[in-house]
Amino acid sequence: MLTELRDDKWKALLDLLQHYYSALSDQSVKPQVVPGSVYASLPEQLPDTPESFEKVLSDTRQLIMPALTHWQHPGFMALFPSNSSFPSLAGEVISSGVAINAMMWDTSPAATELEQRMMEWLRDLCGLPSHWQGVLQDTASTATLTAVIAAREKKTTHRVKNDGFSGLPKMILYTSEHAHYSVEKAAMSAGIGRNNVRKIQCNADLSMDTDALRMQVEADLQDGHLPFMVCATLGTTSTLAFDHLQEIAAVCNAFDLWLHVDAAYAGSAFILEEERGVMAGIGAADSYVFNPHKWLFTQFDCSAFYVSDPDDLLTVFSVSAEYLKATREQGIINYKDWGIPLGRRFRSLKLWYVLRTFGRKGLQDKISRHLELARTLQQRLTAMDGWIMPYPMHMNVLCLQYRPERLKTLAEWNEVTRNILDEINSDGRFYLTGTTVEEMFLIRIVPAQTEVSRDTIEALAELIEEITMRYA
Repeated sequence: MLTELRDDKWKALLDLLQHYYSALSDQSVKPQVVPGSVYASLPEQLPDTPESFEKVLSDTRQLIMPALTHWQHPGFMALFPSNSSFPSLAGEVISSGVAINAMMWDTSPAATELEQRMMEWLRDLCGLPSHWQGVLQDTASTATLTAVIAAREKKTTHRVKNDGFSGLPKMILYTSEHAHYSVEKAAMSAGIGRNNVRKIQCNADLSMDTDALRMQVEADLQDGHLPFMVCATLGTTSTLAFDHLQEIAAVCNAFDLWLHVDAAYAGSAFILEEERGVMAGIGAADSYVFNPHKWLFTQFDCSAFYVSDPDDLLTVFSVSAEYLKATREQGIINYKDWGIPLGRRFRSLKLWYVLRTFGRKGLQDKISRHLELARTLQQRLTAMDGWIMPYPMHMNVLCLQYRPERLKTLAEWNEVTRNILDEINSDGRFYLTGTTVEEMFLIRIVPAQTEVSRDTIEALAELIEEITMRYA
């Protein structure tokens, strides 16, 4: 390893990345490839003899890079971002380079204690309850699964962990009809079953209807079931709608239900005090997750998972009571006992680099700029004839539909909006996605990429205006 780090291989690797980023804005956001083309370009068998590093790097440049979707392109405004930054890249290179397993304090004291401190920094940066403690997971999906298992065990006093579900009534989990599908996957993975996930109807603002929630819990109790958990959302995937936590918390308190809060994307914006109004009631949550790897300029994967009481995790995921007792007495944290994986990546180092290099104000300025760009784009697009926003814009997620005067039905509006989206993406400079909400097909725009700028927004608005004229 030392020899390779000292020779030209390392320089060639850095040159590849430097060239990639310097030419990124000139590339099409999505590759012009067909399914199976990359697979067909790769040999059927692995080589019998060693190939040179230079040959592998050359194939990376020729076969792999042209077939990537460029998530760090300024024109990437699809889905939610998976952002990067140089400080994050630097931290990731070092953490990968030292190649440690951060599963427990003994295997890496620095990784454990840095993670502990970074979770405190993030907690305080976002205005979360000061007694919460956290752990870095790979994704919000894993964090939600962890919360479901912990809630399941707390409700059954660890009966499922030890003896399985035999003899228990059906356990019921509640969430919004607009919640992320990872809630359903978590219920399936935890043995709850997808048919025991109650998808509660929403209000006009697409928040969970808490009256409907209460009535459903009462009905399930009447039927002899065992309600145990509510998964609330701060920022749904389609429209970034927010559930009303105070109302949901009242239901959870009345029926002794675990409250998990998914703020995977929107949670990064809570570094701005003016964005925290939607967090009202957060102190009642038992668990909470948001993803710095989405909107806090930190490489994937880095998901911040918090709990009100760490014992709710430790008593479930630690397999040795004696070992658990010993580590508590020594004041040691072993993060392998805070979730499902035993092996753990050294994720906290890149987060440390980001938080220190940007600083509180730098991060706040960056997110504020994204919100400003979204408002600019909203003004430009809604000023064009025919474009409407059926739902208010939350933070920087815009959902629009095109309704020219010549078209009169929802089916026609959906079709023309799809056609416009296809043309936008075919241009190559941008990548947007669509979503269907209440039978309306909407173009969804999320200007949140690390390097997105006013010029990017103006170019997108001009392209949409040009395409729209052909459909007017």
